[in-house]
Amino acid sequence: MEDAERQRRERRLARDRRRREQGRPTYFESDASLDSWPVSQDPAERPTAIVRPRRERGELTELEARALDEEGQSTQVGAGAPVEAEPEGDVGRGLARSGAIFSLATGLSRILGLAREIVAAALFGITGRINAFEIAFLIPNTVRSLVADSALSAAFVPVFSDLLVKGERKRAWRVASSLFWLMLLGLGGLTALFILIAPWVMQVFGYGPHHYGGLATGLARILFPLVLILGLSGIVVGILNSYDHFTVPALSPVLWNVIIIFGLALGVPSTSSHSTRLYIYAISILVATIAQFLLPLPWLRGRDDRLHMVIDIRDPAVKRTFVLMVPVTIGLGLININAVIDQLFATHFLNRNLASSFHSCRATRHARTGPASEAPSRRGCG
Repeated sequence: MEDAERQRRERRLARDRRRREQGRPTYFESDASLDSWPVSQDPAERPTAIVRPRRERGELTELEARALDEEGQSTQVGAGAPVEAEPEGDVGRGLARSGAIFSLATGLSRILGLAREIVAAALFGITGRINAFEIAFLIPNTVRSLVADSALSAAFVPVFSDLLVKGERKRAWRVASSLFWLMLLGLGGLTALFILIAPWVMQVFGYGPHHYGGLATGLARILFPLVLILGLSGIVVGILNSYDHFTVPALSPVLWNVIIIFGLALGVPSTSSHSTRLYIYAISILVATIAQFLLPLPWLRGRDDRLHMVIDIRDPAVKRTFVLMVPVTIGLGLININAVIDQLFATHFLNRNLASSFHSCRATRHARTGPASEAPSRRGCG
């Protein structure tokens, strides 16, 4: 007999012995058959045997499962750790309250986002150097959409939640930690690479040395770290969402917009240089994104575990996360690559000093409610 089967039989024998001492019926399931009925044995020395059709090894009947559940709960109560099931009404009210807060926060962030766009248009206009800012943000925004935002959240949350439901909480946090550090290394390397090749990338879009090339390159180097920050933020917010905590992630876009508006209101009037104002705009976005990442971190405390230094690429759950990212990335890629091509044609065939090659043909903002739901909208002629 295998060790697992032997241990299971010993637990059932001990359970039946306790139930007999309490005067309660026993439900021990033996392998007895009609041909081997233990009539010669003293019932006081052997638990009650019930003749049932032979089942698959290890299968519990409904009655046995119920008895085991009751006994497990009584054991925990005896040990001073009562198990209290949360009433369904409380769960429903909690979900309704979270939904209401999430809806209000999302609506407020949309209003602040509109105010941010109005302020930016009033300060920078819709032609000239502002188009260099739009192109500088195009590449990091596209990469963020493909790997650091929607795709990562859509793949990570189901995997992490599934491990929590199965009771593998230590493993769930190990998977989250592995993904956190893999994103830190992968997106950090990608960010460093883009900072090096930014002048050539901007030149592909028509922003060379004689067409705001230096401005576009400087702005791109400031904005591309958003990819790394939002990738890490996606892991943190995904963990909180898996624990049914939605309030802080919903409020973080509000903070994002408020910081940018304050940055523009306080920094732009202090200088008359149009290029310097655009740098202030880019730095405000970077600072706001860092704050958006830091805001949910305190709410990770008190959970089952914490993020720690580990990289376990052999865990099937880590591999599954990356596999689940593929279809989402492909779906988003069809939209984002189309927008990049639109921008590429716009920069080469429209006069950036006379025509608003991006504002005049705005693409609608993605209907997202994740950690970067209020990131600057991608504009294009798509």
